[in-house]
Amino acid sequence: MDDQDGNAIEDTEITLDGEFHAMTDAEGMATVDTTNGKVYIETGIKELSVAVLNVTGRLMYNGIIQNTRHQINVEPYPSGMYVIRLKQDGRIRNHKLLVR
Repeated sequence: MDDQDGNAIEDTEITLDGEFHAMTDAEGMATVDTTNGKVYIETGIKELSVAVLNVTGRLMYNGIIQNTRHQINVEPYPSGMYVIRLKQDGRIRNHKLLVR
């Protein structure tokens, strides 16, 4: 599936279930852990852009990861499907996030 800009959305679905979810590509862009309504993104890449969008494309969160572990609190988000967008050096990876 592609987003509105033609970037591929990975088939990996991430749920807030307290489990570890790999969001890595061939170059190891990032991994995600979901615990207590929070998404933790771990990466060795410096200056990784992260955004969370709802299904209508509304930007819910936008930030830059400058250290190895980054936390996003999604607890206040309404239940539904979201997209986590990771961007670095023109490469974009989108992953589905299910908030229940």
